[in-house]
Amino acid sequence: MKIAEICVFYEHSRRGRNSMKIASVLKRLLSSGKLKVFTPFSPSVPEAMNLLQQERILQEVLSITGLESSEVIVEEQLDTIPVAFSDELFVTPNSLEGCEFANQLVIFDQGQLSLEENAPLKMLLPFGSGESGLHAAGYALAFAAACRMEVVFYHTTWRRNSVTEDDPALHMCDAAKSVLASLEQSARAHGLTTRTIVECADDVVEGLIQCALRENLSIIAMARGKTTGRDGSYVTHALAQSPLPLMICGRLQEVTLWAS
Repeated sequence: MKIAEICVFYEHSRRGRNSMKIASVLKRLLSSGKLKVFTPFSPSVPEAMNLLQQERILQEVLSITGLESSEVIVEEQLDTIPVAFSDELFVTPNSLEGCEFANQLVIFDQGQLSLEENAPLKMLLPFGSGESGLHAAGYALAFAAACRMEVVFYHTTWRRNSVTEDDPALHMCDAAKSVLASLEQSARAHGLTTRTIVECADDVVEGLIQCALRENLSIIAMARGKTTGRDGSYVTHALAQSPLPLMICGRLQEVTLWAS
């Protein structure tokens, strides 16, 4: 999968500036493409006024990010995120509702962890016995490889009465082991450094967040599901609880795990 531009919605606020700063760091790490900034557009205002506003916003973005004008594109804000944007990453302070195909990095204001240049970035990719981990990996592993991130695969499992050993990894079901094998194969194809942490956490979301904090990780990557935005969705609970940037990977009709 090709990782295209990093995108951000312009917002004249502290969280808007924070979004642009993090987006610019990721843009530099990717060493390709441009930072795409979407700005409000008013059809009732003369075109010349909209162009002046775009130029003002461009200068503000350059001042905040330290990027050159050749590295930034300022465009009119989208009403919806089309399928064509399935390779972009949108850095936002809130989850984009109803954008099934959008990849997002949702950031928060708590400040426990920020993405800083020259600091090693590490990604937590949770997986279970279903397809959500594989869906997330389709974009997240390609992104991690492009940014030279270490990836930590995380799984929490129930203890099985038939297993007497304490090692949580020995309590994994066969389906989860199969998912992990696929993730490891994909990671090798991308040339990634990975490790796996298996626990018996009482709560899945709390367990993965505590693991990410304990291991000093930078990003948690999860897949957008059909129930995202509703109670019961792991992503929805992670959005409410995580102090770390949360990458929500858009669900594609076809998920390709292998590096090109």
